[in-house]
Amino acid sequence: MKRWDNWLRGLSFALFVVLMINQKVQLWLGLFLVTLVLARWLGRLYCGYICPLNTSMLVAERLKKVLKIKEFKQPKFLSYKHLSWITLAIMIGFMVFGQVVLKKQPPILPILTVLAFLTALFYHPSFFHNYLCPYNAPLKLFGSKATFSKHVTTEGCIGCTKCEKVCPSHAIAVDKVSRKAEIDRALCHQCQECTTVCPTHTISYQKVVK
Repeated sequence: MKRWDNWLRGLSFALFVVLMINQKVQLWLGLFLVTLVLARWLGRLYCGYICPLNTSMLVAERLKKVLKIKEFKQPKFLSYKHLSWITLAIMIGFMVFGQVVLKKQPPILPILTVLAFLTALFYHPSFFHNYLCPYNAPLKLFGSKATFSKHVTTEGCIGCTKCEKVCPSHAIAVDKVSRKAEIDRALCHQCQECTTVCPTHTISYQKVVK
């Protein structure tokens, strides 16, 4: 049986396709802006359940396993932590150029979706999520202080690193000294990957005190 999150991603992607076909880019950007504001309290739910780029990457991940495609290391020159702000500026620049000069909106979002898919075929998804994705820049900023987020109850954590290995955005790290997992709210997509593999069921979506 498919998990509920996969159904939600499928419905969100279908809505994205319909809006793109009907050239309703503004409506999708409006949806993003709403989830961006909500990320301050609810975390990066857009990334985990709504973003078409992430959904395309999940498909690429499965295809990569089936075809046994070798995963390459992330290029060092593209490891600049503020790179996503640059890609955001480029995206906005193209959108403004299209509206003002070309008098039509270029298909930026579909292009980004294809780029995300191709990147995930050959690299770990965190490469696109944390460095290339223009959405990452503002979502990381708003999500860093989220009131609700995925959280590890340290008393039950056994430091098995299973959650660390499945996290698509490298938001989880197991401390080498305490052997306890910690989740970075700024990077966490609030998806179900870590919760699903946790053998002690110590990861849950809850109000974070600190």
